[in-house]
Amino acid sequence: MLDTHTMLWSVAKSGKLSDRARGAITDGGNRVFVSSVSFWEIAIKHNLKKLELPNIDILKIPSMCKTMGFEFFDLSPVDALESFQLSRRDGHKDPFDRMLVHLAIRHSYTLVTCDPKASLYAVDGLEYFW
Repeated sequence: MLDTHTMLWSVAKSGKLSDRARGAITDGGNRVFVSSVSFWEIAIKHNLKKLELPNIDILKIPSMCKTMGFEFFDLSPVDALESFQLSRRDGHKDPFDRMLVHLAIRHSYTLVTCDPKASLYAVDGLEYFW
């Protein structure tokens, strides 16, 4: 499962991806998931002017993901409600990041993220790499 920034850097063909992340994303043997949570995060942060996407038409991001072979993962009601069980770690308050961590743990997905706060959730079972 791609963290939001990882997905955006992938579709933008940014040089910000690590070699390991790029390799895993482009390996045809891997299923690559993007959560609906990431699209919600992009919309909200873009609207609040906290996320600038100068070279990307925000409405084309889903089709760009599909072109890259990414699979969409919808947030179910059970996933949403069970997210309260994820422990708070070191004041990590970002609800989007916390939901992606919860989804990765709950569904046994590996989260591809450069967020150093991901390490806080290893004790909860989060598998991640960059």
